[in-house]
Amino acid sequence: MRTLKCGACIAAMSACALPCAAQTISASVSGGGCDQAVHLVAREAPLSSVLQRLADTQRFRLVYRTDDDPIVTADERLPVMDLVRRLAREVNYSVEQATEGRCTRLAFLAVLPDGSGTSRPKIAKKPAWQTPEYERIAKQGLSDYLRSHGIPDQPVQELEVR
Repeated sequence: MRTLKCGACIAAMSACALPCAAQTISASVSGGGCDQAVHLVAREAPLSSVLQRLADTQRFRLVYRTDDDPIVTADERLPVMDLVRRLAREVNYSVEQATEGRCTRLAFLAVLPDGSGTSRPKIAKKPAWQTPEYERIAKQGLSDYLRSHGIPDQPVQELEVR
């Protein structure tokens, strides 16, 4: 009976340890003074966890307000602002800095929703095939067509059917 309980405990502990082994985060500060390098090592960890660990270590406030939480793998030794820029390059974020003496430090980092689902309009992107060369060829084709039919050259907006 006793070995059965121990076996169950070991199996339960092993099951709990597996997800933790998949992601590791360690942040250590090397050196001292202004613009000191922070050594951050993260392996297969959610961005929110990595930034929270960095916020705890560097004493800045973090607000993570997006559902998007990309997986991060990094081994970087950079100043805090450069590290945040590199980690958060795929998300919408805002920073606030504070000046203390001659040093400027990160005081607040907000990771914000990308705007989908809100009333804020998104910027329409041109399709990849719609290049400046494509637009030049289309304008030339329209001009050639109009001239061949005896119609003076004009912008496509003026050719509207009424």
